[in-house]
Amino acid sequence: CVRACVRALPVNDAVLCILALQRGGCERIAYLDIDVHHGDGVEAAFLPSSHVLTASVHRFGKGFFPGTGRASQPHRRCINVPLRRGCSDDTFHRVFTALCDAVWTSFAPTAVVLQCGVDGLAGDPLGDWNLSSRAFERAVRLIRGYGTPAVILGGGGYRDARASVTWARVTCAVAGVEPPEVVPEHEDFGAYGPDFLLRANAVPHVHDDNDPAYVSSVVQGLQRIAASHAAV
Repeated sequence: CVRACVRALPVNDAVLCILALQRGGCERIAYLDIDVHHGDGVEAAFLPSSHVLTASVHRFGKGFFPGTGRASQPHRRCINVPLRRGCSDDTFHRVFTALCDAVWTSFAPTAVVLQCGVDGLAGDPLGDWNLSSRAFERAVRLIRGYGTPAVILGGGGYRDARASVTWARVTCAVAGVEPPEVVPEHEDFGAYGPDFLLRANAVPHVHDDNDPAYVSSVVQGLQRIAASHAAV
């Protein structure tokens, strides 16, 4: 919790990055946060701004840190997408695709900052989603597909080997290259056993509490919020 609190403070790398982009002349900046925890710090930092849109896809529920990020966010430059435990790759991809659609349609960003925290990976001790590394790789490729200048930042991720292989795949997605199948040998190679594959898989047979009806309601809510926004 202490580490999570530090990351959630308004003075952080994401805030500084957005400020630097503004000083560089970017008119409309979209901040997308896919860390399993709500991006409350960056949201608070730019809530008064009409030139920064913050959007967060996160786990929301009773007792889950930080307890903020309900869908009923009234501010027109802030979109929150609360999801339940067990979020699968398919659920995440459907929701994130709808979110990006809404952001680019309603806000037309001239730059995007993606906070790619990977504590939504299956087995992370501070999250209870069931994502594989493919979910994050697909998210980055989706962002690249819009052709908007983008900055990709890291974030949470508390099982070192699984976080490392996921960020390696994200880096490959940013560069537009295919990742290798196997982790290259190095001094910590043993931590990636027993299969030594450059990917983190989801856990089979984990129930996704985001049932189809709930996911549909989230997507429809996103569409309604986006439709009520006027592009700057």
